[in-house]
Amino acid sequence: MKKIIFFLLVTVLPITTFSQKVSKKKIKKAEQHFQSAEKYFMHKKYDEAEKEIDLAIQYNPNNPDYCIIKFYSLARTRDDEKIDKYLEKVKIKFPNSSATFIIKGLNHETTRDYELAIPEFKKALEHSKTKNQKIISYLNLGSAYCSLRQFEKAKIIFQKAFDLDNDNIQILNALASVIQEPDETLKILYKIIKIDSTFLPAINNIGFAYQEKGEHKKAIKYFSKSLAINSQQAYNYNNRAYSLLQLGKTDEALKDVNKSLEIRPYNSYAYRNRALIYLKLEDNI
Repeated sequence: MKKIIFFLLVTVLPITTFSQKVSKKKIKKAEQHFQSAEKYFMHKKYDEAEKEIDLAIQYNPNNPDYCIIKFYSLARTRDDEKIDKYLEKVKIKFPNSSATFIIKGLNHETTRDYELAIPEFKKALEHSKTKNQKIISYLNLGSAYCSLRQFEKAKIIFQKAFDLDNDNIQILNALASVIQEPDETLKILYKIIKIDSTFLPAINNIGFAYQEKGEHKKAIKYFSKSLAINSQQAYNYNNRAYSLLQLGKTDEALKDVNKSLEIRPYNSYAYRNRALIYLKLEDNI
């Protein structure tokens, strides 16, 4: 059984300008594209998000916070040369920005060096000048602790973010991820989708919570709801396949797991589930 996971995004940050050469009109236009990029990321529409963040940077190249989403986009390519070049560019242009330290931490996370990521996220906190910069630093720091399975530390960090903004759906989703009691987790997740019914991380996590409770019909309902919003989520086809398998629906489970591998061929969880499905099919012969 997979533990409940969550997807952290950049919260909407106030514009921070380092040059008077960018007009107010361009700054406003940049912020609009940035907000669009964030929404696309929430719905896991990464290609659209990348286009929007490139436009945001084009209109206002002086806001370091835009660089975080740009880094996420590059990290998806798994092109180490491009990633390293971009990181160096950000470090030179914004040496003391909280965003730079966040990107350095995220870069360590791409190689699963979470122990190295944590000091960078702590430096990001030290260099945060706004409430929202503190929030995104806390979220990434807590995420790193989660990756190390240090859930109590993560909970303390997420609580600090919650104290800054108790209606932020990303913070609520992060808190839900470290609560061990499924019913309490569900209570928070339902609050999130009441605020935003299309917030995929919460919808997915409701599915995971029901899997934890062994209520696979309900889990399937929420994984299906998530896939209806974005049909290109490889891991969600696999997650739904797991619940279908538990209900003995092997043909449907196999269809889902094959779809997962079609979208993301290196999904090891899907290969594991497919092996379990084949074993179940052999037992039924």
